[in-house]
Amino acid sequence: MKKKYIPTEEHRAEFRQYLDKWRNLMGLMDWRIHLKEEPAADVLADVQVFLVDRLARVRLGKAWAEPITSEGLESTAIHELLHVLLEDVTASAASKNEDWKASAEHGVIAILEQLLMSTTLVDKA
Repeated sequence: MKKKYIPTEEHRAEFRQYLDKWRNLMGLMDWRIHLKEEPAADVLADVQVFLVDRLARVRLGKAWAEPITSEGLESTAIHELLHVLLEDVTASAASKNEDWKASAEHGVIAILEQLLMSTTLVDKA
């Protein structure tokens, strides 16, 4: 049987900080991002997204199959927030509204450009 790693309250607090950090960097300030107390089963984390309400409920996994590190927590926070970032695009694609789709797509492109350019500028310094 494989060892399971259980997130502590300190892990939850660190994960919350990463959610806040990347929410700002991804420009998701119009979203309410809540870290739920209830843990997610069989995953590192999950997110429920409610587009109309601009609400995302994130749950940290109940048990991880690998040791819990700061890098793993940050990567997981980024992953879950990317689901939120892409929600407008996926919902607009499903609606077949081309204007909404183009607007949502360009919103994501603008955020990615900003993130990638800031990384490029840091690398050049």
